[in-house]
Amino acid sequence: MLALHPDFAWFSQYSCRGGEIPGRLKLPFYKYFNRILRLFFKHNWLKKEGRTKIIPRPGEAGQIWDYVLPREEDVSPDETADHLKRILNSECANWHKDRILLKSIRFHSYLPILRKAFPQAKFIHIVRDGRAMSLSRIKYLRKAEEWKTAVEEINREREGLDFFELRYEDFCEDVRGHLKKILDFAGLDAARFPANRFPETLTSKNSQWLREANADKIRQVEDIQREMLKKYGYI
Repeated sequence: MLALHPDFAWFSQYSCRGGEIPGRLKLPFYKYFNRILRLFFKHNWLKKEGRTKIIPRPGEAGQIWDYVLPREEDVSPDETADHLKRILNSECANWHKDRILLKSIRFHSYLPILRKAFPQAKFIHIVRDGRAMSLSRIKYLRKAEEWKTAVEEINREREGLDFFELRYEDFCEDVRGHLKKILDFAGLDAARFPANRFPETLTSKNSQWLREANADKIRQVEDIQREMLKKYGYI
């Protein structure tokens, strides 16, 4: 949704196709496809609808982040921050934009590096009921631990960040209102944003997962996540 604001650059299927990412297919004129096609075509914000290989579409760009934020411990934070600045500044230049919108599940482990690379960055944390997230996976106990770890890391590092937080469930109850709040937080003109393209509300899937799971599974997950679930008002 946020990627439909005209002032944002973001990673699409055309991003970083100049050979800078090992193993990522090179494409001639990729930077022009990335920028010009977006001017004439708008992606469908629904995840499972309107998929096309032609229209630039925002993505979590796992292959790019594998390269930009390596998991190897022998890469220093300073080196990673410099690498991050080079890739993101290049992407913004290709789009002719000065702001880039990014999403990655791994950011919670890299908040100090992200802040070091871009002190002016703004961080948006959308937290979802950890029970529903965990119970929607086969390895639900592993996911319960991952949710707990991620939320704890975010809470440890948020001090000193320009930080905006909301619950997914609250977002679903007032989609347009929360999108406007996020754009105001980012310092972007909400009047340039096509808010009317989105519904006023969305249906949260949380109740389905909690309703269908047996009591023992829910208890196991709650035992792992209890402190953070209480913090965010889920129990």
